[in-house]
Amino acid sequence: MVYTPGSKTRQKHQLLPATQTTCLDQTMPKPDSASPKPVTPRVRPEITRLPPLTRWRRAARWIIVRFLRLLVHLLTRVHGTGFENMPADGPVLVVSNHLGDADLVIGLVFAARPVEVVSKADFYDFPVLGWLMETYGVIWVHRGRPDRRALHAVLDGLAEGRAVAIAPEGRESVSGALEEGTPGAAYLALKSGAPIFTGDIHGTENRNVYSKLKRLSRPEISLTVGKPFYLDQTGNWRKAVDRGTQQIMLTLAEQLPPEYRGVYLKDMDLEYEMVADGLEQNHTLKGGYNHARYATRRRVLRFLMKWGGFTLLAKLDRVEGMENVPSQGPAIIMINHISFIDPFVVLHVTPRNIVPLAKIEVYDYPS
Repeated sequence: MVYTPGSKTRQKHQLLPATQTTCLDQTMPKPDSASPKPVTPRVRPEITRLPPLTRWRRAARWIIVRFLRLLVHLLTRVHGTGFENMPADGPVLVVSNHLGDADLVIGLVFAARPVEVVSKADFYDFPVLGWLMETYGVIWVHRGRPDRRALHAVLDGLAEGRAVAIAPEGRESVSGALEEGTPGAAYLALKSGAPIFTGDIHGTENRNVYSKLKRLSRPEISLTVGKPFYLDQTGNWRKAVDRGTQQIMLTLAEQLPPEYRGVYLKDMDLEYEMVADGLEQNHTLKGGYNHARYATRRRVLRFLMKWGGFTLLAKLDRVEGMENVPSQGPAIIMINHISFIDPFVVLHVTPRNIVPLAKIEVYDYPS
């Protein structure tokens, strides 16, 4: 079921057959996994549901969030960016890394709108904490099991246009960095068609927070909300979920410092090496490229393409975000490619000289 903005109708979503159901916290063992993902020992399906937004619950949430906000401002220093990326309404799936006990509190305090939280059912029996979470209203999930009721609850929430937060790692990290992602978040995003927002947080490790609080010091915490993205559902469903899980985790890793990227640090290094190899090979194709020989010709052609060519071919409607491009130093600019005019647009709007990467077939084109 795909949500359409402005639509009041809700279509009943159908889950995969039991043999194909993806659980929210399913184990995906790989050679470099730290340890098996945990499994909820006691299954109580009756506690899992989408919390109804009654007037009483809205009031309880308002009080709880204000109280937590006071504690966070008194006890911690939080540096946050990207909060403006979160839309005020419509379905939203928020995915976040999970380092410590403070993650949920920080997320609720700085969220730009009310958020439905997917939390492990183990907390339900915790004194005070379980009651507080049940009062706020969370979606309880039984970890390590195909929890169809939790899937239904999340999909119902997204269909109603709510924001739902989930930790795709499936547990608090035991390594202090990103662990292997579980397929639940990708499954939900593909099934609902909701946009995904990343919430990258660091500094909330229990050893960091509790040790500083004991010394009456305020821990430094950073929170970054990324821009929305969607997953591509093409081809085989299971492969789409696997690709989506990898995309979600790499997007999370990209916004974290290197020491927090965990098992995805090697994947990101491999991508950077591929780009670097491509740049290096670009100078050796066709027996090498004499930059000095074509310097003057290049300047003239760039001027004609950047100003004359683009001005004659098209009229620019709107440009945003060019201030993010550094005026000097190395930078890689990646764009989508729709038509032949794209290079003219990029050359025209970029506030510095750039070296385009083109497919080698163009080298043999006439003129």
